[in-house]
Amino acid sequence: NIGVNNAPVPPLIDSFVQQQINNLNIQLQAVQNNVQVLQQ
Repeated sequence: NIGVNNAPVPPLIDSFVQQQINNLNIQLQAVQNNVQVLQQ
């Protein structure tokens, strides 16, 4: 992936931050599932 005008490729997201994002995504999915059940 070459950046525009040979701009440097952004560094990889820190592994700890990525894990926190994963955890939040899991929680978000659970909330969305609960909302779907309540809307039925």
